[in-house]
Amino acid sequence: MRFEPTLLAILDIGGYTRFIRQRATTLPHAEEIITALLEAVIDGAELPLQLNKLEGDAALLWADAGLTPRAAAASALRRIEAAFAAFDQRRAAIAQERSHCQCGACANIGALEIKALLHFGEVAHKQVRGLHELAGEPVILLHRLLKNAVSAPRYILLTAEFNQLLDDDAGLLAAQEHPDGFDPMPVFLRLPAQVPAGLKAIATPFMQ
Repeated sequence: MRFEPTLLAILDIGGYTRFIRQRATTLPHAEEIITALLEAVIDGAELPLQLNKLEGDAALLWADAGLTPRAAAASALRRIEAAFAAFDQRRAAIAQERSHCQCGACANIGALEIKALLHFGEVAHKQVRGLHELAGEPVILLHRLLKNAVSAPRYILLTAEFNQLLDDDAGLLAAQEHPDGFDPMPVFLRLPAQVPAGLKAIATPFMQ
């Protein structure tokens, strides 16, 4: 086991539970759609972020902060923004591909959204039966923050530890959360705009 300064990110597809529960007869299509969207956001995030594991409708990613945590944080945030663009493009493409299907899942793809949470801290890296596991308080905190008071269906939430690594805080909204088991803490929100269907050029700068 080793402890290293690590950037953590969770990409979560909102509306997944309702999407599945209300459409039990179309579960195969629903699972195919969610899988395709998860693959899109993981590909969009890519380096420096690495996939650690899938957690149902979410993906846990990490990046080694190394000797340049500020550069790593700025790069990670750009990749998260790229993941949002990738999600929008893939969702629009799936909706078009499945426009002939009238099942509940295919008819309600637009109800799905994406949110992201980012944190920075000393994380335990360990191998358990050949699997790379991330552990420690930063990992617990990030998961607890999934239950928050943010009403927007689409957002990027940064903890203070991650935000202080950034040189530019333009477009951030300050708020306060009280995750279970932790003291009240400030968080910072970005509210990314959606990429209109068919306008891939808008997303291109974020994908570089």
